[in-house]
Amino acid sequence: METSVYIKKWGNSLGLRLPKAILDEVKLKEGSKLDISTKDGSIYLTPKVPKKYDLSKLLEGINESNLHGETSTGDSKGEEVW
Repeated sequence: METSVYIKKWGNSLGLRLPKAILDEVKLKEGSKLDISTKDGSIYLTPKVPKKYDLSKLLEGINESNLHGETSTGDSKGEEVW
């Protein structure tokens, strides 16, 4: 889809409104994050997709060189059982 939008003053900044059809096409909603970049005089907006973590893959990355020991949080203050 292609359309035109206008840049308008918004406080001390400039902003633009994106049509609902465009937002629906790229699955964006209020609060979505975008990466913005420029190249050869053009502006590119790219949806920022949150990273998905896989616990088993993260655990595979633990080894002797990056494993740390216990950390003291101080003496117990209540009825904690260690």
